[in-house]
Amino acid sequence: GEDVVGLWQEYATVARAEFLAEYVAVQAGGETALTDLSAIPYQHAHPRCQGPQQIAYLSIDGYSQPTVTRVELESGEEQSGVEVFGDGTFDWAPDGRRIVFSQSAPYRRFFSFNDLYLQDVQAGGLARRLTEGERAREPAFSPNGQYVAYVAARSDGGVDLREVRVDTGEIRTLLESTNMSSVSFPHYSPDGETISVSLWRRDWGRDVALVDRQTGRLQLLTDDRAEDLSPSFAPGGRSVLFSSDRTGIFNVYAVDLETLEVSQISNVLGGVFEPRQCIEGGPVFVQSYTEGGFHISRFTADQVSPARQAPSRPEENYPDLDPASVIQDEHDYRSGTRLWPFSWAPIISDDGESLMLGAEVAGNDPVGQHLWAASASYSLEQEVPNVGVSYVYTQLPVDIGGGFSYSIGSIPNELFAESRPIPFRRRRIDGRAFVALPFFSESSFHRLQLSYDFVKLSEGEAITYEPDPADIQPRIPTFGRFDNLSLGWFWSNSRGFAYSPSTARGTSLSANIRVSSPIVGADVDTVEFGWGITQYFPMPWLDGSHVLAIKLTGAIGRGARGRRPFYGVGGMPDQDVLLALMDQTPLGTGFLRGYPSAIQVGTQYHLLNVEYRLPLLDFDVGAWTIPLFFRRLTFAAFFDYGTASIGWEGFDNFLFGYGAELRLSTTVGFVFPADFRMGLASGTNDESELQFYVVYGATF
Repeated sequence: GEDVVGLWQEYATVARAEFLAEYVAVQAGGETALTDLSAIPYQHAHPRCQGPQQIAYLSIDGYSQPTVTRVELESGEEQSGVEVFGDGTFDWAPDGRRIVFSQSAPYRRFFSFNDLYLQDVQAGGLARRLTEGERAREPAFSPNGQYVAYVAARSDGGVDLREVRVDTGEIRTLLESTNMSSVSFPHYSPDGETISVSLWRRDWGRDVALVDRQTGRLQLLTDDRAEDLSPSFAPGGRSVLFSSDRTGIFNVYAVDLETLEVSQISNVLGGVFEPRQCIEGGPVFVQSYTEGGFHISRFTADQVSPARQAPSRPEENYPDLDPASVIQDEHDYRSGTRLWPFSWAPIISDDGESLMLGAEVAGNDPVGQHLWAASASYSLEQEVPNVGVSYVYTQLPVDIGGGFSYSIGSIPNELFAESRPIPFRRRRIDGRAFVALPFFSESSFHRLQLSYDFVKLSEGEAITYEPDPADIQPRIPTFGRFDNLSLGWFWSNSRGFAYSPSTARGTSLSANIRVSSPIVGADVDTVEFGWGITQYFPMPWLDGSHVLAIKLTGAIGRGARGRRPFYGVGGMPDQDVLLALMDQTPLGTGFLRGYPSAIQVGTQYHLLNVEYRLPLLDFDVGAWTIPLFFRRLTFAAFFDYGTASIGWEGFDNFLFGYGAELRLSTTVGFVFPADFRMGLASGTNDESELQFYVVYGATF
């Protein structure tokens, strides 16, 4: 048979012919003229009427947090309102003061469900949570503003139509999904007694239906194999508008509630969804699809034609199955029987003296109660194994976990003798146990963690060197037990967006204290305290696509002379990009670029990194089936400012570096994200040097 490239070319030829035929048909029928309200297409959605003179929609521009935006129809003036996290469906109350919206929210600590929130836009303040743990979305206000209809996903997969009373929070189910059915996008009739929904059933397609609020009686308005979506009542209440693909392109249709006749009222090329008409005889507002994404648009509904007959529904006789006859073995969830590996990756690394080959595997149960990973590799020249295992359990009020690793590898820079660095082999045994308390809100994440680390360092082989009185004073590596107890805290509300060059807004804070002492099994007695602050500022020009990123980090260590913890600041260490990529060991952040690596060393360090970032090109392209996909090219201008000193002596000897980088985001091996940085850096101090570098590693 043909290869993948040939099959793709064949598919593309057929698809182009089909699209050309659709284009000719639309032009022959008279294409509906759309007027765009949103300035930049991306994923704008959910047009909603706010009286006859305003339309509101969820603005998702790819540069900022999704926001409910109102547009004055006469002047075209835009006014941004409530930021939304998660699903983002919303509706305005008839009084124009309140908005109800669906967003992701914490539930019982372990879960993040969509729930409904009520916000008084004029009074401001915090939004009030209307539901809890409902998995609620697609809210719609009743005409009197007292109720909100919404759809709620059940744990068994069904989707019900429910209603919550705004003042009391009382919830009742209007339509319970049965027989493999679900509903979406409810909308009240003008008298508030009926709700239109899009109904999905197992026998093909979605249909438009009405639900009586008092009795729950269901009336089908359409019944065919077309996808009939997002219905809404026209202002007079005599018809229901909806979007359907019965021509192969989603257009707007109207069904007359007396005759049940369906008429097509738009004829577009890309597709239109979620129709809303604010005044009788006025324009219809829609979400329109274009080559650049989704717009909010409007058109005049003066082109009315009989709807093309949709494909009829085939006769299907599904058996009525008794669940007891299908479920052969009902029992409690057994996570331990579902822990087989689900992923693996090869290990190919080189420590400078020996090639290591091996593999790592990982797995977890379907609901994520248990997470584990294991790795093993073997040195072909030294004939020694390296192994590691880790495990985390997440279903307690706190997460608990631990791990163990054993390795022997070459250390290039810790032994300094004969006036030069001398590589040596070191054996390292690590063990770890931790307990962590993660908790989150709608827009931020916290984690508090207490951990104990067992660390034993010893010679992998005897260290030999020939000292000479004329040599620079040797620096001998330290061996022994370095067990420690640490307490760390992390908080972040930072986030990035589709078109942002990096994380684009918000703050991240971290702090950690670590103690090594004979009390916890160590041979040393040290205390270390470290901190970090990162802040992202979207620039107010060019749609917020430029970002100013600032990171301040530091640490202070104390201990007996000869056993004190040391920190270094300086440029990036040498990296073999290909080996690092194969071993999936990207270079980290926190360097003072423009200087040699670890140019300053001391018992404390302070480092400021400032970067101005902007996007250059969005590739989103690969060649045939080669496992390399180019995503994005960005640019960053930066300066770094920092120092390391022993105590407070020399604390005023700060170094200043500056430069620029090009950053290429890719995907390699079909699944692994990989960022590459090419930069030029220098500094203002005497120790600086002009550096050109290419590294594999992400940014902060």
